[in-house]
Amino acid sequence: MVAAWLDYRERFGFSEFNAEVYGKISYKALVPVSALAPDEDLRTRAKMVQHLQELDHVIGSKGKRISTARGRAYTEGKIDGYTYSFMQLIKDLGR
Repeated sequence: MVAAWLDYRERFGFSEFNAEVYGKISYKALVPVSALAPDEDLRTRAKMVQHLQELDHVIGSKGKRISTARGRAYTEGKIDGYTYSFMQLIKDLGR
């Protein structure tokens, strides 16, 4: 099942591109697979997909905020100023 999901992501990317609703779900799923999967190939593929998602977010962001078009965004994300907490790590913004 994980291999099939990775196959799809490798071929088509994230259908809900830059969607703050689903991006964090995918990212949280990729982190343990990339570190703990028993199969070396699955770990490597998960890391590749994780890095592609990180690259998409870094390229399309300003500070901790996603600033590009999004596949889906809800009101609370715009009004409350939702941010991706992992952007602090990726972009070294935590200081």
